[in-house]
Amino acid sequence: MATLLLADLEQAELESRARRLAAQSESDRRLAAAHVGAAEIVLAGEREVDTALAVLRERYGEAADAEIATAHAEFADLVARGDGHPAMGPGFDAAVATIVAAVLGEREA
Repeated sequence: MATLLLADLEQAELESRARRLAAQSESDRRLAAAHVGAAEIVLAGEREVDTALAVLRERYGEAADAEIATAHAEFADLVARGDGHPAMGPGFDAAVATIVAAVLGEREA
């Protein structure tokens, strides 16, 4: 009878170990899947940030090009007026002030 009880206990212990190993294996599999999912989320976030930065760069580039075109037009207007040398007079001073303010980021939107 004691031998039978000992055999039952050993069998229960083996089954318990097998269940524990299976649970550990399942836990490891789920953890690996979670790491893969987290990496995919990070990559998706990085792609979104890169896309948003590209849009901002393009927008600021277009705004800078527009300001440059405006400065060129103002300078051409000064030259066309023929008020003497374009580097003289209030128009030139205003153009310089506008360009300097734009470069320093002081221009009001």
